[in-house]
Amino acid sequence: MKPSVSVIIPAYNAEAFVAATLKSAQAQTLRDIEILVVDDGSTDTTADIVRAFAEADNRIRLITKPNGGVGSARNRGLAEAGADFVAFLDADDLWHPEKLETQLDALKQSGDAAAFSLHVGIDRDGRFLAPSTRWPFETFPLPAHMVLRPVGNGSSVMVRRDVALAAGGFDEDFVKQGLGGCEDLDFELRVAASHPIRCVPHFHVGYRVYDGNMSSDKGRMARALTAVVDLHLKRNPGLSDFCRRMARLKSCEYTVWLMREEPLDKAFAQWRQMAAIDGGYAVGYAGRTLLRNIWRGGRSLIRGRAVRNALPFDEIDPETVASPVDKRGTRALYRRLVG
Repeated sequence: MKPSVSVIIPAYNAEAFVAATLKSAQAQTLRDIEILVVDDGSTDTTADIVRAFAEADNRIRLITKPNGGVGSARNRGLAEAGADFVAFLDADDLWHPEKLETQLDALKQSGDAAAFSLHVGIDRDGRFLAPSTRWPFETFPLPAHMVLRPVGNGSSVMVRRDVALAAGGFDEDFVKQGLGGCEDLDFELRVAASHPIRCVPHFHVGYRVYDGNMSSDKGRMARALTAVVDLHLKRNPGLSDFCRRMARLKSCEYTVWLMREEPLDKAFAQWRQMAAIDGGYAVGYAGRTLLRNIWRGGRSLIRGRAVRNALPFDEIDPETVASPVDKRGTRALYRRLVG
């Protein structure tokens, strides 16, 4: 029988986490799924672990290929997927059991082509670190997605397979150019150019944060983000001047944030790029950042105690996570972007 959703898990040397990831996929309340693990030339025991799972669960299939990067692995999964909808899950992340069912229901009811859920950061042991923003917007058309970049990880999106293929799948050249890490954003923007992406406002994804994963290379992530934003501004000449300016400013904001623990000159170099676009905006951002850091410093002991006592991801209620709610200024920005 044709599955409702194909789950695509790209995996490279993921032996430390892939078992937990597979268990979270197996535990989905939506049962008629297939789980395609694309081993991207691993040199550890990743493939052996997946084979053992596949022997016990015929919904799981191992696909092996030479190493080519995460975009290449996801494209292989897309090519072999048998369902009308596909969902991507990185081999070190986790899903809440209702993730697929909730997203699929949202897409069928709305008629939209793609959706994403909210996420929380988790540590190596799967314990809660911090939530993403609780967006109040139902959909993100291309201008809003360009500026706000609401998804933030590779394990949140579900999309119609035909739409993913029509968008060209994932760009495999980023890794060859030393820009790996923003394949997700590039793919989302290509989908959003034709199909607004729906927000499912539940914290269904546990995004693992640790030294050594792809997103821990801050310099590469900064370069990749800038390259992707510039690429899509060129691809979409019809975007308003306001959207184009805000997309570049928000990109600079994020790269400054990425460099916050690096030597000061690296963060300052990113800030100067922001100032070159809009000096007043850059000065305001610097002031807000300073005040925010002073406030956070006063709360550091409380925050540290909260992390030590954090719940495991599988004990978190995805509907009641305390999260920063989108500010009034962002609501006004969204309205101006989408017209």
